Amino acid sequence: MKKLFTLVCTGLSLAATAQPFKKADVIIRHVNVVPMDKENVLADQVVCIDKGKISYIGEDKGQEIKTQGKVVDAKGQYLMPGLAEMHCHLPEEKAVPRFFDLNLAAGVTVLRSMRGKDWHLKFKGDRLYQPRLYLGAPVLPWDTVINEDHANRLVSDYKTRGFDHLKLLSIKDSNSFKEVMQAAKTYDMPVCGHMLWKVNYETVLNSGYSSLEHLDWQLEAYDSSVDYYNSYLALAEKNKTWHCPTFDFYQVVYRQIPEEQLLQRTGMQYIPDSVKQKWMESFAAGTKKRGAEAIEKMKKEQAVAIEKKRRMVKEMSDRGMGLLVGADPEIFAVPGFGIVEEMKAFKDAGLSNYKVLEAATISAAKYLHADKEWGTIEKGKCANCILLARNPLEDITAVSEVKGVFLDKDYYSEKELKARLN
Repeated sequence: MKKLFTLVCTGLSLAATAQPFKKADVIIRHVNVVPMDKENVLADQVVCIDKGKISYIGEDKGQEIKTQGKVVDAKGQYLMPGLAEMHCHLPEEKAVPRFFDLNLAAGVTVLRSMRGKDWHLKFKGDRLYQPRLYLGAPVLPWDTVINEDHANRLVSDYKTRGFDHLKLLSIKDSNSFKEVMQAAKTYDMPVCGHMLWKVNYETVLNSGYSSLEHLDWQLEAYDSSVDYYNSYLALAEKNKTWHCPTFDFYQVVYRQIPEEQLLQRTGMQYIPDSVKQKWMESFAAGTKKRGAEAIEKMKKEQAVAIEKKRRMVKEMSDRGMGLLVGADPEIFAVPGFGIVEEMKAFKDAGLSNYKVLEAATISAAKYLHADKEWGTIEKGKCANCILLARNPLEDITAVSEVKGVFLDKDYYSEKELKARLN
């Protein structure tokens, strides 16, 4: 009787173990998982995806698995959460599908768009073959006094239509800022953007401003006095204000990287030669207009400024302040692939590989209040994950070697990703 009971229990156990494989849409076998809930690697795992969710994670014991789902043999590869590009700008409408293709090929499964237009809303929601979108509303008027009624009409309209956040570039005065922030609170709409020159930093940080883009104003604070800068940091930390440094924008625009090197960056093979030529001509025209001597002076000054920004970001990281990865791509930039360069810049600032990966995954999810949905590899989370050829915890540049992308219930191999681009 005891033997029979043991056999029955064993049979039930095997049946329960087999169930997630049987029902799964996608099964990833022999994969090393970088879960990003902590700094570790789970070796030789089997991961099941069912209806766009991770339904099972466990040791791959080499057992025979019977399933009607797609089986991906990922032996020797690394599965981690998809990357979140937190400062991008959508291109003209006809170029958007290509923009999405490039981002997915680079392993970007989340995009925060920072300067909205009405037509952006047509790309909102669950759509085939595009990253998850968090859309900024059209930029609020910066040269107009905004009263209470105006602020409420603007914010409620943007919220109702489906925009996710407001971005401020500038604002007319402190009272306009107060009205916008009150309306944003009323309609539960996050506000982010630049530090505002016409509003003191205490007012901005105490207002609920969710993230600050770039570090230009902070650089001035850093240069003014140690006490002044430390008071800024303390208040930003207290208010849990996030920072998105956009290092790579400055590295490129202020010519910290030779043009020949820029043209060799990952993803440049997907940019038409005609576009690269226009970039080169633009730099040449800038040099001619300003003069070679002025350009060299600018490069030296900006090299110093960028080094100071690196120190700021390292201190923010050491203090546990929230950091976001956003490349803010412009010239000499490949959509999606710019996040690799931005992550390398974070590494140059002195952050560990884990801290850099954290900023590009689970930190972004926490900032967007979506960490229960995505940002880590865990049972029940959305299956927006990427396969890498190497371990990114050992070498941050491993994020540039994407072997496959899992987007909800769909899987796109490296071959399929590249085929769409070519």
